[in-house]
Amino acid sequence: MTPSGADTVSKPSANYSRLLVLGLATAAAVDFFHRQIIAIALGPLGQDLQLSDTQRGLLVTAYAVAYAIASLTLPRLVDQYNRRLVISGAVALSGILALVSGMMASYTAILVCRAGIGMAVAIVAPVSQAIIAENFTLENGSRVQGIVAAGTPVGVIVGLGIWGWVVETHGWQTGFYLSGIFTLLIAGLLYFWIGKQDCPRSFHKSDELSFVASLRRLWQIKTYRHMVLGFSLISVAAMGAVQWLPIFLMRFHALDIKTAGMILAVIVGAVGAVSALLSGALGVRISRHDQRGSMWISAGGVIAATPLYIVAYFVPSTVVAVSLLGLATLFGFMVPPQFFVVVQSVVTLPLRAFAAGAAIAFFTAFGLGGGVTLVGAISELGIWGDESLRYSLSIVTLFYLWGATHFLLASRYSKAEKVL
Repeated sequence: MTPSGADTVSKPSANYSRLLVLGLATAAAVDFFHRQIIAIALGPLGQDLQLSDTQRGLLVTAYAVAYAIASLTLPRLVDQYNRRLVISGAVALSGILALVSGMMASYTAILVCRAGIGMAVAIVAPVSQAIIAENFTLENGSRVQGIVAAGTPVGVIVGLGIWGWVVETHGWQTGFYLSGIFTLLIAGLLYFWIGKQDCPRSFHKSDELSFVASLRRLWQIKTYRHMVLGFSLISVAAMGAVQWLPIFLMRFHALDIKTAGMILAVIVGAVGAVSALLSGALGVRISRHDQRGSMWISAGGVIAATPLYIVAYFVPSTVVAVSLLGLATLFGFMVPPQFFVVVQSVVTLPLRAFAAGAAIAFFTAFGLGGGVTLVGAISELGIWGDESLRYSLSIVTLFYLWGATHFLLASRYSKAEKVL
């Protein structure tokens, strides 16, 4: 199943490895930074433009749909180019669009800019996964994936924490404008940190499968199929919750934007980063004894998180609710590092960038596209009156359990399908 020499990994120097991982983690942070800016701005933006909950959700959905389409199609198109230029260029484009959106006062214009930002940053994760596959062995993969995944909560910290203060103090338009300038500065740093990353010589055009054939090949890998389905389902709960939590805390716990942003920066950001690093370390230890450990960690984490989230949505005490959300995040954020470790273990090197892109397309479409809109739509039904958002978030949280079943199913096939 694995072509001769296709999975050979050349080990980079220690100094270069550290800068490379730092660059990839920073690039991951930019993606989630842009997601959280809209989450923290949904309240005041919706009030200024008189938007319904569904319209607010569509601002996130536009990003998600564009992100999903781009992550599925663009990695194959840019694979022949230097990856340092691809990643830094994509981040720079997202910064320009964020800057432009800060100049807009039209719902439609902001919707288009959000879609453009989604398309720009969509290329980052698949290309990053290809770089990891080409520069690090599978034995080190879990730890590297944990560090890179920790970049996403850092993006949440900056987006919810610092930009929460910016939006509260200076308004959502200024927040968008400054986020564009900040992202452009990050793009410049990434150009130097990532270093030259050419497409490896083993990626010959003659060996490249067609788009449809690649999808068919991936779908035939049962481990990959169940991991993608599982991650997509838990993304409905996870991404739906993260985007609506600022509004939840403002509605039911009477917090202002700045305070809600700072609290969520700690919960989703700091705790999420610890969870990702812990997941990477646990994955290394458990997988030494049984390679199914990554799937067990993923399933166990989301199963433990489910009741904690549901109780957090109903307790009247702000302190208890925030504490439970933090504990739930510690368990729930263990999935991403393990997911990509499993994907790299069952997919051959030439297909890994596409495999990551296809997976990201699915769980972004499900999570940001479906989860955020679903929470808003259930809330707008008004069945539970003023408490509708509590029930809506709780119902969508049950997708965690559905996703966990697919992680456990994946563990049944991983040994037979492992290529490394």
